[in-house]
Amino acid sequence: MDNSYFEDVAEFNRKFNLPIALETHDPSLLSNGDFQYRFGFMLEELVEFATAHADNDLEGAFDALIDLTYVVLGTAHFMGLPFERGWEEVQRANMSKIRAAK
Repeated sequence: MDNSYFEDVAEFNRKFNLPIALETHDPSLLSNGDFQYRFGFMLEELVEFATAHADNDLEGAFDALIDLTYVVLGTAHFMGLPFERGWEEVQRANMSKIRAAK
């Protein structure tokens, strides 16, 4: 794979003339309308995941997780966020944690 998932979503956004993080605008919160749309979109995919799980549908659950990831990354583009830099920081912080004893 040559591109990261975030870059793949940027390619999709370019195709449809949608925002691309750090190319189209500075980081910002979504407008209320865009927030409602993106939140609903994420919620729809999350419900699809829950439904697939309840139906014991592994393929459907897998598809819903991928779709949810795509929508989340797209939302980060809409917000102009440097997702990969943020991911690296969270990964660094998570890897420095110690697992709690039971």
